[in-house]
Order: sequence, then C-alpha cells, then structure tokens
Amino acid sequence: MTICEHTCKGLCKALELAIEQESKSIQSLKNFFDECDYPDVKILLNDIITAKEKYILLLKDKAEDVRIRFNTLDQIGESF
Repeated sequence: MTICEHTCKGLCKALELAIEQESKSIQSLKNFFDECDYPDVKILLNDIITAKEKYILLLKDKAEDVRIRFNTLDQIGESF
C-alpha cells in the first residue's frame, strides 16, 4: 500500500494504521475460532470476522479515494 505524501492531519497514515490494526484483530479472532469448540461462539466469531473483512475493504476504498483526490489536486496545482 502506498502512503500519500500529504499531511491532511494524518488521514492517509490513520487509514493505513486502521487497516493494519483491523487485519491483526482478524488474525486474533481467527486463532480463537480455530481453538473454539462451541458452535454458537464459532458462529459469532465468524460473523465478526466477516464484518471486519468488509470494513477493511471499505477502509481500503476510502484510502484509495483520498489518494486519487490528492493526485487530482496536485495535477491542478501543478498546472498553474
């Protein structure tokens, strides 16, 4: 993943850190899932994992949107 060069109060870095933390969280939940032998808990863990995976995709999409906007603004700024 590419870190954008704009500061923007750390938005790009914050999004990347959130993605990293969510990914670590998913791995921990998957470890619990593998060790668990209670069906209802496995269902709950699976639901949480699925929701977090969707959230990571959303974060990645938003991070890419931000990068595209910054690139567009840079191009506009460079044309002056």
